[in-house]
Amino acid sequence: MTPQDQWISQKERIVAWFRVGFAAVAVLVIQFNPSRVARFPLLSYFSLGSFVIYSIVLLYFVQRRRHASEILGITVACLDLIWVSLIVFSTGGAATPFFVYYFFPIITASSRYGVKGALGAALAGIISYGYIRFNFEWEGLLGIDRFIVRSTYLVVLAYFFGYLSEFERKQNQKLLALSNTAGEVTTLVERRRIMQDVHDGLLQSL
Repeated sequence: MTPQDQWISQKERIVAWFRVGFAAVAVLVIQFNPSRVARFPLLSYFSLGSFVIYSIVLLYFVQRRRHASEILGITVACLDLIWVSLIVFSTGGAATPFFVYYFFPIITASSRYGVKGALGAALAGIISYGYIRFNFEWEGLLGIDRFIVRSTYLVVLAYFFGYLSEFERKQNQKLLALSNTAGEVTTLVERRRIMQDVHDGLLQSL
């Protein structure tokens, strides 16, 4: 397992813990403000409850896995996007407080695929959020200016997370290359020492 894979696995564990925490916070928020689920009560409780179960199962799965998986990264990013969009739609649409949950697919994609993955997840989140915003009637309608600001916010953070992920990957590759170089130098030095010992012993024998 390479240092890069180890770091990705560690980040996935951290994100999994945060996902469980935010899922619990979402349930708590609904308990304090039941009006959020007044329009789609069954769908709201289903989306929130299933998100909690999904977060716990994913945390258990990530904790038990030692090796990072490409399929797991793509699957988790897609499931995060689907669940977050369902929660956003069922708890108020444009005016929902759960817009920030779109960060989960962005962070998951950026840790594996850098800037391109993060921007792709951000674009998918903006399209999903825009569809919810402009294709349904909501009581607290979100203005186009706030929608643009939130979309820009997602894109900027996606680029930032993706840039950091690519920077970490490059640094890990440099460290690995330096480590390999140091190992090769040590091997050459040891070979030269052995050859010198053999040469000295041969001269003494002669």
